[in-house]
Amino acid sequence: MNAQFSNLNCPHCGSKNLKIIKDDIFLCEYCDQKFNFDLNELAFSSENKIFREELKEEFNKKLDSLYHEKSKNKSCLVYCSNRANARKLSSTLLALLILSVFFLFASLSNLDLIVYPIISIPIITCAYILALIQNRYRYKKYAPFAEYYASLVVELDEKIALYTKLISKLSN
Repeated sequence: MNAQFSNLNCPHCGSKNLKIIKDDIFLCEYCDQKFNFDLNELAFSSENKIFREELKEEFNKKLDSLYHEKSKNKSCLVYCSNRANARKLSSTLLALLILSVFFLFASLSNLDLIVYPIISIPIITCAYILALIQNRYRYKKYAPFAEYYASLVVELDEKIALYTKLISKLSN
């Protein structure tokens, strides 16, 4: 979060370009100095009230952007997870293979139907094997992306918890 707060300056250089990096720890973007600023120790004066409101406004903006980013990453995670875990195709082909075997045994009593299972069993078996190969390829291709987006969602959840905590500190 980049912020320029009227009452918060870097103790080292006096710059107002600050970034929150952890809980109550700020980083000056000008001199790269880290400093701690305890939000609980802000006295409720009129000047600090304006400062608190500025901070809350900035934290709420950041929280909104984090929620938006989380929803985008979550949709990417769902997409990649579904692509990496394509079991529907292989289960459908397995059901067709079982059905063809059933037709083979059912057609032994009737010679007119024997042509369909004899032709369809090798075709469906090849399609099943190709579907398994394709599923393995999809898993190798999309699983790393799913893991990446899952880690981003977890990281964003942690940041959301941090900003929610900071907003509650400012509200007290």
